[in-house]
Amino acid sequence: MVQLTDTALETTAPRGELIAVNGTPLGQIEAAAEKFLAGTRQRKRVIGPILLAWPYALAHLGFSSKENTTEYRVKDENGRITDLKVENGHTSPFQPIA
Repeated sequence: MVQLTDTALETTAPRGELIAVNGTPLGQIEAAAEKFLAGTRQRKRVIGPILLAWPYALAHLGFSSKENTTEYRVKDENGRITDLKVENGHTSPFQPIA
């Protein structure tokens, strides 16, 4: 389970479980990323969520963002669902090394 604990200063968001990115359930993204994540289960739990804040990685996995934003769906401890749009400039802008 991936938990949202904090966001960029300009973005207000509830803390809670991340359940979808760009309209795709988190489990589907994690399954697609599995082949790119090497190492122990613990290492994958640490490194894997970084891909969720990296627009290029999401696009490479087939879950690209719309326009210049990435959309996150979070469920708080009371079960309320919140959809957040984050400008890609506030996420990880890294491109692959050629």
